[in-house]
Amino acid sequence: MPEHSEPWGRQNFPFPPFNRLDVTSYGVQPNGCILVSAKSGTTFILDTKDKEYVWKSYGNWVLPFTGLGHYDTSGFVGLSKDPETLGYLYCSTRASIGTGDTLHPSPDFKCSKEKVFNKNPAERHVSATLLHMRPGKFCLAECVSIDNGRADQELREPGAAGGVPQCGCFMYRLKTFSLGYGAERNLKLKNCRNRC
Repeated sequence: MPEHSEPWGRQNFPFPPFNRLDVTSYGVQPNGCILVSAKSGTTFILDTKDKEYVWKSYGNWVLPFTGLGHYDTSGFVGLSKDPETLGYLYCSTRASIGTGDTLHPSPDFKCSKEKVFNKNPAERHVSATLLHMRPGKFCLAECVSIDNGRADQELREPGAAGGVPQCGCFMYRLKTFSLGYGAERNLKLKNCRNRC
């Protein structure tokens, strides 16, 4: 963002030291630096704070969530990418904010004890997106497949075979919640509200 009367500018970033298909998770620190974790087990940083715009190795660890991690008051928050903890949240309890001048140790990540995905056995999880609403407040938009849905829940989507429409019953569930820590520093969901 340009300062007051400064004109808008454009910056060409260098090519990253990883293949874009190898990206597993990413996030933006409050100082504007971009963190990207790759399948190689390394997290890289695009240092924008000092206007260097250079990719550097940040640490020999990866962010434990899938896709975008949201930086909140306690650190990064994201949906687990581990099949064993699918539907749970990860949150860093010690946020390491910095540039890529040195390798940074892995932040401490906590997994929520409570699953944020829907637990109804009649519904099958299809996809989910975690949204950061304001400090400490999140919304999970989850799409579920309904095997015995109503006719007004039918959604037509183009299929893979020549764009032939396929029928399916889907529902989007919105779950808003706040995050906090319990007595043993366990990540807890508070003030949960569901809407379909």
